[in-house]
Amino acid sequence: MNLTFTHGNLDKFRGRIDWLRANKPEIGFVLSEVGNSLQPKNTYEFQARLGSALWQVDYYLYSMTIGVKRINYQQIMHAGYNLWLPVASAGFPAQVFSNYYSQPASDTLQGTSGKTRVSQLSVDAANIAAYVAYDDGAPKRIAAINMNYWNQTSSTEARCSVTLDFYVPDDVAEVTVYHLNSPAGAGAAADSITYGGSQWTYESLGKEVKDVRQDTEIVAVEDGVASVIVASSEAVLIWL
Repeated sequence: MNLTFTHGNLDKFRGRIDWLRANKPEIGFVLSEVGNSLQPKNTYEFQARLGSALWQVDYYLYSMTIGVKRINYQQIMHAGYNLWLPVASAGFPAQVFSNYYSQPASDTLQGTSGKTRVSQLSVDAANIAAYVAYDDGAPKRIAAINMNYWNQTSSTEARCSVTLDFYVPDDVAEVTVYHLNSPAGAGAAADSITYGGSQWTYESLGKEVKDVRQDTEIVAVEDGVASVIVASSEAVLIWL
């Protein structure tokens, strides 16, 4: 959960992306077989956790800022970083894993127009990234990912948070804040994770189960600024 490490690795592709943009603009740069392979044993206990989903959200959004056109997320049986297990296998029941929650969270920022432009915002806080999505040149959505580690079962201190101040357009009086979070923190499995208060489960056949947690909030804008609290090991999506 180190933004400097993640962004540094992605920056290695900038030269190739820039070359394609200048010389072959009709060819998009695609990253294939992406997945969190931090542990050689590929265990769900290590990789199918909220921390991995947060890493994925930031990975997707930072990739957009440097010009990556598309990402293919790898799905193989028992890789540890799977989004889901479609059938019972090797003693594991069919289920949706924590990594899946990166998909609706990042998709919300990207939007559906196909023309969204994403830029990184400067944040005066360590190991926290923020991004803004523009539609037709106007800012519409903001995402913030707090990659500072906190885990209910191993952290010895109380869960910290930061307040981020975002300037918004003059006609915005309030913003809606959706949380990607779990009370258990970075080590949470999918059964306690929600995005925007919703879950996606095998039992629901992948359909959204709403109102599992009531943590979506409306934040009033004061003097053109929306102040949003982001806990350690949490991401938020702010709809302007």
